[in-house]
Amino acid sequence: MRSVASPASAWTFVRRNPARVLPVACVLALATFLLAGLLPLVRSLKSNIDRNVGIFDEGIFVTETNRLAFRVLEEKDFLSVPGVVACHRMAYFPIEMELFIGTMEFAVAGLSPEGMRLAMERKQMVVGEGRLPQPGKPEVALSGDILVSRDLRLGDRLEGLTIVGRLDGPARLGLFPFDAADSPEASFDHKLAFWNATAPGREAEVEAQLERRFGGPLGDVTSPAGVRKQIDDATRNLDVLTAVIVIGAVLVIGLLVGLIQRIYFLQRTREFGILWACGMTRRRLLLRTCVESAILTAGSCALGFGLAMVGLWQFRVLYLDAHGLVVDLFDPGAVTAAVLLLAGALVASVGGAALRLYRFDPVVVIDEGGG
Repeated sequence: MRSVASPASAWTFVRRNPARVLPVACVLALATFLLAGLLPLVRSLKSNIDRNVGIFDEGIFVTETNRLAFRVLEEKDFLSVPGVVACHRMAYFPIEMELFIGTMEFAVAGLSPEGMRLAMERKQMVVGEGRLPQPGKPEVALSGDILVSRDLRLGDRLEGLTIVGRLDGPARLGLFPFDAADSPEASFDHKLAFWNATAPGREAEVEAQLERRFGGPLGDVTSPAGVRKQIDDATRNLDVLTAVIVIGAVLVIGLLVGLIQRIYFLQRTREFGILWACGMTRRRLLLRTCVESAILTAGSCALGFGLAMVGLWQFRVLYLDAHGLVVDLFDPGAVTAAVLLLAGALVASVGGAALRLYRFDPVVVIDEGGG
């Protein structure tokens, strides 16, 4: 025997009242879609900038400001500074790397074979294909994401350097032999620097000494703390922007859902009065309203979140991966925002309905023919 759905069930209301359900569902699904889709992109900006630092957060660098005076310096001059455990002469040139909101320079580093090995070790990189450049030859090895973003392959040339290796790992890295910087094949303008690896815990002391001896008109001194400060300054407003977006969305959606639910409540006073007359208590009416709101809100937010994940995945495949950019699909901030939106919508709809049901007088409604 076929069962008949109870007219007092929450699912019956949702199924038989699309005109009342769809506006709320669309608003919640759209809001969740935008939050869950945009927040991971905003929050991934900092991680992509971090990757673009290269090796400049792995030691204290002294970069030339006066080339003629800088050329007379040697590695032993820096090794004489207490706390410096290794020093490598370096040349570097910038290339443009795309972010999804613009471009940023990335430094391809020219080092000795020992310096290349140290850079690979510090950044936890391995040679995924090909090999590392050989001393004296105009060759370069690049991270896989750099090759992808610039549509390069092994054997192609970058600024006069032949690409001989693909580097795999968690960082972004580009390496070429130091002595290739002045080769006739090289078509880039480079700057000179000294990369100083320090003993653990002595970074601040070494930075102060290097600044005192080699800073000013001779060179610029850059430490990992300085690099971190530059990144923090560039992304200072991201966390504030994220918080404002989430709080604003929760408040606006909560108010909008509450307003829509109020209109629907006023349209359903006759229905509530009849259910009351049929024996449904105020408590059961409240429970029914809570279940209706939970089904509608959770279903809408789940739909919006699912569509956001599909859209974000497609965007990553079609654009981000092709430009060497990373994004966390299930970013904790985006998931938290979706949960907060769900909670705000539930509080607005259930709270408003509970308050009106508490003041609800079915006798007046029935006497007035539905209010």
